[in-house]
Amino acid sequence: MHDVTSFAALLPKISFDPNFKGLPDNNAFTPDGSASIEAATDIVIAILRSEIVKNVALDDQENAALTAIDLYVEKLDKSIDPNWKWIPVYANVGPPSGTPNAASGMNPEVIDDPKLKKQYLDSIKKNQNNGLINSQQSELRTARMKFLITISTLITTTPGESWNKTDVISRFCKSEESKKIIEEKLK
Repeated sequence: MHDVTSFAALLPKISFDPNFKGLPDNNAFTPDGSASIEAATDIVIAILRSEIVKNVALDDQENAALTAIDLYVEKLDKSIDPNWKWIPVYANVGPPSGTPNAASGMNPEVIDDPKLKKQYLDSIKKNQNNGLINSQQSELRTARMKFLITISTLITTTPGESWNKTDVISRFCKSEESKKIIEEKLK
């Protein structure tokens, strides 16, 4: 139960913002102290696989483990943009038209014209943000898939009336996309 309590306390700190990645030393927390999506998903999966959850009725609205998982799913579903399409990201951004001696990837500091320099810096920032959005949305989808694969495995391996397909989908699959994925996994 300690893990469940820890997870419930950690949940508000889970960041599904574009800067979600953990530190280079594989620390599960971002520089601002928030937990990474991957770390949160690993904790949820560990809770799902624990004996304390396997013996709980899914309609128990007071169970700390299920409540924590509900909050995770809610946060995950809200963060996934259903309309997201991969955004092109470039290794080197070209400076704006009219920049003297222009070359892709050039140092913005060598541009003397403040207006052109600002346009170039804005283009670089937009390109970086596109990369972060791609990473975030891709990681969110991976997290959802890991979660749903675990759920589908539990449906087929956990004895008990409440861990049936209908009740599990009702409890943990609020988005239509999640319902479609788990239905496909359970065919």
